[in-house]
Amino acid sequence: MTTSPDYIFLHGSIIDMNAWLITWERLDVRPEPYEKVAAIFSCRRSERSVAEFMEFLYLRATCDASSMAYYANRPKEMIGRAQYPQLINGVPHEGITCGHNPWLYGRRVTNLKISRDGEDEVLKWHEPPTFCWKGESRTEFETAEAGVLMEWRRPENRPLSEDVYRWRK
Repeated sequence: MTTSPDYIFLHGSIIDMNAWLITWERLDVRPEPYEKVAAIFSCRRSERSVAEFMEFLYLRATCDASSMAYYANRPKEMIGRAQYPQLINGVPHEGITCGHNPWLYGRRVTNLKISRDGEDEVLKWHEPPTFCWKGESRTEFETAEAGVLMEWRRPENRPLSEDVYRWRK
């Protein structure tokens, strides 16, 4: 579904929601990718369904047609399989990683807001909190770090993937 610039202008924000946010991440110091956001899903989707989509997206971005066909019937041999749940501070956290440097990172974020600022689309969201074990018994956990507010700016009215967009030019 495409939302018109008039809707954003009149309402100020397209979306204010909790969602699965899938982003491209990497370790090196090169500039951020042109498009960091890979996908946005309803937070009602299961971790497994989001992981399967992330595996497809990672293969699509990193493999040629013959490799993709090979892994289609051999999912256990696939490079960059989705890993979940994550362990942070030794505590299981909801979140998915898929691939190697660069990799996809999927997590449920809160208060995802998409608005317009001049020629840019601005995405703001709260990352999920991280937890640590409470006490020596390791039977309970507590919040180690509250979720931080993040922001990503991207050109307005451009698709997240430019595959088909390039055909229209």
